[in-house]
Amino acid sequence: RNIKLIFLIETHIKLFKKRFGECNFGNLVADVIRDFAETDLVLFNAGSFTRSIPTGNVSVGDCFESLPFSNQVFICNITGANLVLSIESGLSRANSSSNANTGRFPQVSGMRYVFNVHLPAGSRLVKLDILNSESGHYETVNIFRTYSLATNDYLISGGDGYDIIKYNTTDVVNLGETFANTLIAYFKDNSPVSYKLESRIRNDSSEPATNFFYREPEIASYATTRAAIAITVLLMIIPFLLIGVIFWKKEHTAVVLGFPPFLYLMALCALLSHIGLLIWLIEPTNASCTILPWFVTISVTAIYGALFSKTWRLNMIFNNRKIKPVIITNRLLFGIVSGFVAGDVIILIVWTATNKPYVSIVSDEDNPLLLYKQCACDNCLPFFIALFAYNACLMLWGLYLVIRTRSIDKSFRESQYIGWSIYACAICLTIIIVTLFIVRPLNTKSFVILVCLGVWIVMNSVLFLLFGPKIVAIIQEPENKWDKSEFFKKKAMAITDKSTADSLADAQREIGELRTRNQELEKQLKKYHKAGIESEDSASK
Repeated sequence: RNIKLIFLIETHIKLFKKRFGECNFGNLVADVIRDFAETDLVLFNAGSFTRSIPTGNVSVGDCFESLPFSNQVFICNITGANLVLSIESGLSRANSSSNANTGRFPQVSGMRYVFNVHLPAGSRLVKLDILNSESGHYETVNIFRTYSLATNDYLISGGDGYDIIKYNTTDVVNLGETFANTLIAYFKDNSPVSYKLESRIRNDSSEPATNFFYREPEIASYATTRAAIAITVLLMIIPFLLIGVIFWKKEHTAVVLGFPPFLYLMALCALLSHIGLLIWLIEPTNASCTILPWFVTISVTAIYGALFSKTWRLNMIFNNRKIKPVIITNRLLFGIVSGFVAGDVIILIVWTATNKPYVSIVSDEDNPLLLYKQCACDNCLPFFIALFAYNACLMLWGLYLVIRTRSIDKSFRESQYIGWSIYACAICLTIIIVTLFIVRPLNTKSFVILVCLGVWIVMNSVLFLLFGPKIVAIIQEPENKWDKSEFFKKKAMAITDKSTADSLADAQREIGELRTRNQELEKQLKKYHKAGIESEDSASK
């Protein structure tokens, strides 16, 4: 009697209970429990409260009379599938108030649902959405996901037919507080209270039955893939710009010395590799899964072949010990590039003929009904090893030539930049290929990221290292046109000046040595002269 006189708050609207639908009292209690338990969801039986709370002053006694069963607050983990089955159990008696155990009707928080009371028990739930606490939007329940749930001890023990919660929840914890005390604590901090309906629970007789355990798989795309497509398109602009610069400044000394046909080749190969990557990213198909390794492998090898052939030409000219004329035509250089590419083509032909790549459908880690496409092939490892070993041998050969040509006058060679390019290719490809074998079976998104990074880094690092110095030279001296006779005249003068300087230095060194020798001889002469005088004195005596 005394408890009833302790007033907590004032309500501006009646907090009413309801057995077969949404009620503002049920929403209030469920939200209070969710805030207290800090869980994703709340579900409890409508039979937990026995009376409504009228408008006006609310006392402690009113709270205990409305929630008289001393239900303890429990938390647990439940899958989306078991949540669906639990709500179906709670709706199984919702077709008539004369049914026994009608107090099982589910009051909820953190979710909303639609049911059709005219459907058979076990199939009345037609829609269930879960509130995404980060975005604030509702999303369709994921039957494969695990949610945190707050409920009462009655349902945890299987009361009102909730055996699913009893036997199919995990990590069950008693928070040691009752529903009534939690509500009283809320009332003490919040006055006045006015709670409205939110269409949290709806009965729609027009809704057909829904099978939550079968949905047509959905083919989705990663946000990562969409970002990769955008970056690839932007990077494709670079080769186009470089081709334009080469054509525009084709008579510039920096371009002529860089050998324009090979510059065009490298820019086109970079463009080709990005096109193959773009086709694969937009829509993985059997054809695009085959195109990608062809485009990327041939492009990388062709670019490397161009770098190699230029370095090989310098080595043959400047490290020619036999002092014989060396004739190296452009046809021979392109033949070297073609030979390198032919090795890749042979391996790829055998690979495609015997073990053709195909599109594989993989499921999302969190939702197996959300599917993704990725390229796959059976027994790819031998072909990857063959490609890697073949290109590794070519790169080692190229590194040897870079070392051989490192002392050549920088005006005649690009050995430094070529070496850096080869190092970049070797390091990037090694890291990425090794990582692909480790990551690919585990995470499709990581595979996409690594493939894109491999193509972007290798291609654009080569373009940067080879074309960067030329662009800088063009900017610094835009009118420096190629003049063969003038160029070699300047080089001859530089060499002559160097030879003259070397000759003077040698002459000065010889003069110094002669002076030192002369001083030594003078000392010896004085010594002998003194010894001769002493001999004459002894004889006269």
